[in-house]
Amino acid sequence: MSMNAIPEPVQPASLELVLADYIKAEGVEVAETYKPILAYISNLASNQCLAETFHMFEWEKTCQAYLEPIMDAEKAAVVTKKFMDESEKRLAGFPGAEELMKLRACFVDHDIDGSDANTPTIDFCLQEPILAPLGREKIHAKLLEMEFTEELIEKPICNLSGGWKMKLALARAVLLNADLLLLDEPTNHLGVQKQAWLCDFLTGPACEHVTTLVVSHDSKFLNKVLTDVIHYENMRLKRYTGNLDQFVEKCPMAKAYFSIHDTEMKFTFPVPGPLEGVKSKTKAIIQAKNISFTYPGAKKPTLSDVSCQLSQASRVACIGPNGAGKSTLIKALVGETKPDAGSPEIYRHQNCRVAYVAQTPRAELDEAGNATGERQIIFEKMEPLKAGQKPPPTDIQNGIFPDCVRQIKQLVGRRRSRHGDHEYEVKWAKQDGTSMEDSKNLYLPKVVLESNGFFKLMKAIDDKIAAEAGNVKPSRRAASRSTGDFGLMEEFGTYGKMKNLSGGQKVKCVIGASMWFCPHLVILDEPTNYLDRDSLGARSRAIKDFEGGVLMISHNAEFFGDIAPEIWEIPGDQKVHISGAERRTSSTLGNKIESVTKAADVDRDMIKLMTKKLKGLKERLKKGDGSVEDEIFELEDKLDAANAMMKKEKEAAKAEKEAQKKLNKKEKAPADKKKATKKK
Repeated sequence: MSMNAIPEPVQPASLELVLADYIKAEGVEVAETYKPILAYISNLASNQCLAETFHMFEWEKTCQAYLEPIMDAEKAAVVTKKFMDESEKRLAGFPGAEELMKLRACFVDHDIDGSDANTPTIDFCLQEPILAPLGREKIHAKLLEMEFTEELIEKPICNLSGGWKMKLALARAVLLNADLLLLDEPTNHLGVQKQAWLCDFLTGPACEHVTTLVVSHDSKFLNKVLTDVIHYENMRLKRYTGNLDQFVEKCPMAKAYFSIHDTEMKFTFPVPGPLEGVKSKTKAIIQAKNISFTYPGAKKPTLSDVSCQLSQASRVACIGPNGAGKSTLIKALVGETKPDAGSPEIYRHQNCRVAYVAQTPRAELDEAGNATGERQIIFEKMEPLKAGQKPPPTDIQNGIFPDCVRQIKQLVGRRRSRHGDHEYEVKWAKQDGTSMEDSKNLYLPKVVLESNGFFKLMKAIDDKIAAEAGNVKPSRRAASRSTGDFGLMEEFGTYGKMKNLSGGQKVKCVIGASMWFCPHLVILDEPTNYLDRDSLGARSRAIKDFEGGVLMISHNAEFFGDIAPEIWEIPGDQKVHISGAERRTSSTLGNKIESVTKAADVDRDMIKLMTKKLKGLKERLKKGDGSVEDEIFELEDKLDAANAMMKKEKEAAKAEKEAQKKLNKKEKAPADKKKATKKK
């Protein structure tokens, strides 16, 4: 929107007209070749007006000195004095430095400080020194007016979605009664409804006397709210009057800024490589069946009885309003959080590499309140005790040492147990927290660690092992190459510091860093935030060409419309509504393509062979070969389909036989009747 940095009366073009009139009044005709000098003097004069410099000796240097080649010195002095006085009069009424210092400027940023993660929404507003005098009641009323519910007002900030955090930042700006709003990418994280609300807010009576400066790549939003555009041209800022469409008409070269298709920029997603035991790109590598999720302290679940799945062929867009549960579902799928007790376990291929780019950095506690750091659990003896049996007391002579009481420091490895499940290598610590030597490391079953809340540490080991399977060693060169694949130049990606990067550069850096281990599945939460149109176009093409699966949370239909045929809609009714998925068998979910077995290809010998092969694979699984799990699932699906086809074939043959019997009986009846007539 408009921010008149230079008042109209003292803009260079206006002052040039005044200067020309004073020169003409002195009877001087200015040759065409000297007119650029008048334009230059007017620019200098405009700068001096803004600096409030009205001393004759200054104007002699910036005006009179340039007029003397055009006219005699005496006339040049007269014109300069009149020009300076008129310029000072024109500036009268425009706020000076002291008045400008009284302006209330508010920078709106959705990224709430992590130190405030557990602060309730209303208390966060009360922490602002300027807002505190307003009192809790007035702030509460304003939040309700801005569509916050009672639950959201009392909710810790860490449980707010990105969209609600942005709206909270805007609410604080409104309460501050700001004269100047500085908005940096204000539509980031906002759903369609909240974007419409923001447009109405900025163009409505609440901002009638507020100057707003917006930085945004959202062309639809900009077109609705702009009255002026400040464009960077030839190392200068040039102002255009009108909205975005009018700006593009006046400056056609800018049209390319707002198209995600007309770009030469290129992003490159790495080739994922094979996944152990998975022969089909459409095989589910993450699958949730009938899961529910409830945040601690919440009265009702965010998600209830949800089923979905992802494969390496997936191209899924997850859509819905802010706070409906989109990020909640993603965090559960990738193992950041666990579903409610009683929900089935989410299946994740053990060696699947997932690149998950979240909206915001992780805090010490995740949104569900789960600890992400070290946890402690005490084991008194590393053998299972019989029912009712107590652990033995410390007895050094019999080999029961004091360090038999120990705590888990960290997990350092994983192996397949003889029962086909995994065990994790535990690094121990003494009761005071100091580490024990590696010779004391032991393997604990997955079920023991998981039941005691160590699933995040287990996930870290799983991710590490999966990453190592990508055949890419973590090195400076690999990281530099990976960030370079996403348009971040070496001086920024390798030698720059994160705090000095722009929002778009930070996004490119994070995505590049997440790609160096060649993921099979890429999950992007709000992938269009902060990126310019060139970058969006490059990412869109990279997703199309990617050989792995992609799931993206986005409010930008222009971005995901032609690259995500499958839609997961989460409207806020605790459900996930899936549309656009490929056909699937009754035993699968999500986007797995149905494999059809033709009748001609089905016979008893084939079924016998598949049954025999399945039996052999299950024997290998019992012996600890976990790599055959996916092949077993796939073979079971094929065997079910083959048996079903064989059953249909038998039923069809039986029906045909019955029909033939009826036909024969019908044909035989007239003949028998004729024969009986002859006998009479």
